[in-house]
This record gives sequence, structure tokens and C-alpha cells, in this order.
Amino acid sequence: MSSKEVCSIKDCGEPGYKSLSFEDASKVFGGQLTGKRRVKLCKKHWKEYKKATKRERKLERWRWG
Repeated sequence: MSSKEVCSIKDCGEPGYKSLSFEDASKVFGGQLTGKRRVKLCKKHWKEYKKATKRERKLERWRWG
């Protein structure tokens, strides 16, 4: 990622680390997001997202395998 891309959470100026769809991120962060299609998350917010969706991802893996 380019160093110019920053986290899409309001009032967070950290550099972007990972990107994901706005729809997936809005399930966790709600109205705190800026952007339309793809959002970038810093390492701190990415970790927060992973923790919040851990159960959902686990169930999805079980369904497929």
C-alpha cells in the first residue's frame, strides 16, 4: 500500500495497513467510517476488526470445510 493512504476511521491518522469492503467494516465500526467501497484500516483497527469477527469467520470456515 502507498504510504499516503490512511486509516478510514474518523479521527485516526495512522497509515493504512489492510483494506476491506465498506460493508464488512461497517458491521463492526458503524458510522465511524469514511469512504464508499473499500476502506483502509491501520494495524490497531485491523486487530479490533479481527477480534470482533472471530466467531463469524470461524463458523464460515466450518461451513466450507
